[in-house]
Amino acid sequence: MFSNNSKNNISASAIIEKSFLILKKIIRKLTRYIYYKDKYLILEAPLKARALNLESIGFHASDNNPEFMHQVKMQFPHKYKLFNKRLKQNLHCLRVYSDQNILVAYSWSATTDYFEPLWKYTFRLKPKQIYQLDAFVKPEYRKSLQGMFITAYMSHNYFIKRGITSSIIAVDKSNKRLLKFYSFLGYKEIGEKLVIRYIFRVSFSVSKPYSERYMKVRESKKPAEA
Repeated sequence: MFSNNSKNNISASAIIEKSFLILKKIIRKLTRYIYYKDKYLILEAPLKARALNLESIGFHASDNNPEFMHQVKMQFPHKYKLFNKRLKQNLHCLRVYSDQNILVAYSWSATTDYFEPLWKYTFRLKPKQIYQLDAFVKPEYRKSLQGMFITAYMSHNYFIKRGITSSIIAVDKSNKRLLKFYSFLGYKEIGEKLVIRYIFRVSFSVSKPYSERYMKVRESKKPAEA
């Protein structure tokens, strides 16, 4: 059996360890508040027609549903003000609904040069190009074929019908899973990255070409050609 002294020592050790973890978390948050950096890769894809029909899997798309903002208020109340502002900026929002008229996905796009207020950076678009600035699929669909089907439709088919020929997006460099997914959809790196530094939560952004060292590393990782 443990003596009282042993129990007290264990209890004191647990308190010290917990206090250390709390202090570490506080320091990490404080450091991140003072300064941190994000890197995004710019990806581009030619839009190609694909034989996708949402109705065949029990969904339908709309860009003018009058109930949209009411649904946002009910399902995503924290997004309501942001979405209202985006609609006033004439940004394009494609929505995907289930047969029960439940909003399951959306995609926001700009068809002209777009200033991203969070990053204080302007994305310059080519003629007949879009910048997809925000996309969402409900978690229960993300890992399914339905989710991939919906994302592919939002990224390609819908805009092809409206004369758009290419699309660009910015993806967090550390998000390997998302980079792999967009590669599957035909997106490729254009050799440009967006570096965003936050100093006391104020953002400073700059676009940079890939460094020669980075390009050499990438080339060395490519499979040898036959």
